[in-house]
Amino acid sequence: SIISSGQDHVFRSAEVLSCHNSPTTDLSVTLAHNGTFVKGQNGSYNVAVTNNGPMDEPGPITVTDTLPAGLTYVSGSGTNWSCSASGPSVTCSYTGTLANGATTPALTLTVAVAANAPSSITNSVHATGTLFDNVPANNTASDTFTFEADLGITMTNSGNFSVGQNSTFTITVNNNGPLDEPGPITVVDNLPGGLSLISFSGTNWSCSGTTTLTCTYTGTLANGATAPALTRRGKGWDEGVADAWSLYDCSVNFLPSAPPRAFRS
Repeated sequence: SIISSGQDHVFRSAEVLSCHNSPTTDLSVTLAHNGTFVKGQNGSYNVAVTNNGPMDEPGPITVTDTLPAGLTYVSGSGTNWSCSASGPSVTCSYTGTLANGATTPALTLTVAVAANAPSSITNSVHATGTLFDNVPANNTASDTFTFEADLGITMTNSGNFSVGQNSTFTITVNNNGPLDEPGPITVVDNLPGGLSLISFSGTNWSCSGTTTLTCTYTGTLANGATAPALTRRGKGWDEGVADAWSLYDCSVNFLPSAPPRAFRS
């Protein structure tokens, strides 16, 4: 503000600062699923709360979890932890002082996974204590689980392998469950030296390439099912092909996080 006194101008300014003087502690929480979730069975999460200081947290510490669709509360357990639930809302309390720099004993939350659970489930927990928390951003943690099928692959050779003669390889992909695989499924076949591609065939299979053959199966592969065989015919064109065949094994390179499913032989 400005005031005048005669011919002089006097500038006045004021700023009000508010400082929090309560005991302060910074709590953070972690959440992680255990193992692999299977639809129709129980699964579990581990939860832990850490006190990043600067004060001890006298407790109780409360962890809340609103379970997403597809999960139902079964139980909560852990040293000094007690849990209860009302519908999807789960509340767990830790009793006792959590010292500066300390982490609570693990809290294990057991949940029932619905048979019709969505293909991906994200769960979140939130932790609070009794003291003022000056870093609220780390009071929440989330965990995402994506259901996947377990695919396997085999490759066999038909007949004897001779230099200059054609040979047929049969590649099969099977789904070991527990879920249906919606597809597409990709098989990558790296031909060793001494082999050349003649042709390929298989219902719902399409292939491209010469020395590196990439084949894609379109359609759903149900739990427990085997895809139609992929047949690849090739010719051994030099005397080194026998040694190449001895090293030509079929192995799986499974890339669960990068659709489509990829196998390498």
